[in-house]
Amino acid sequence: MKDFARQTMCDYYKPLLVEEIALLNNPALVHSGRCSVIGKVADNEDKLLSLAIPLFPRNLKLPDNICSVNLDFGNYHGEILRGKPVNVNGTIELAEETNHIKSLENELELKNVFNRGQKLSVIFILVESIYEVAQATEMIICNLKMRRLKQIPLKRKKKTIPPPVKS
Repeated sequence: MKDFARQTMCDYYKPLLVEEIALLNNPALVHSGRCSVIGKVADNEDKLLSLAIPLFPRNLKLPDNICSVNLDFGNYHGEILRGKPVNVNGTIELAEETNHIKSLENELELKNVFNRGQKLSVIFILVESIYEVAQATEMIICNLKMRRLKQIPLKRKKKTIPPPVKS
């Protein structure tokens, strides 16, 4: 039997939003493992850009391309569909920002960076596959609704035990 409490690597493609990855202050909180993220690959950079989600209320709605996640195409040998809505499947990885870390003079300065919430790691997706999505925002909405359904506990019928029969 699998010990799910100790499972650290997600071995299925978990649907995530670009914003969920890009807006994390603490890289330790990032999803560990495979993910499926819908967005638009930037024209001139290896980044996946966010898409506006019409379902959100006006005060929570972010415009297109406001957030991005770095993409690594090192192991990907297919066509990179730039400027089109796509679904990217891959593995979330972390890489140190070595230039930033080397510029820190001492341990106290390093602690101050952590206390201010500055990132010392870069989060990226190691791309395994990309495919075009005709109705990307609708697919994002469906993923969010499915996630919501998973959070609602199922109501189960209570088993009633009849009282013992007196003889």
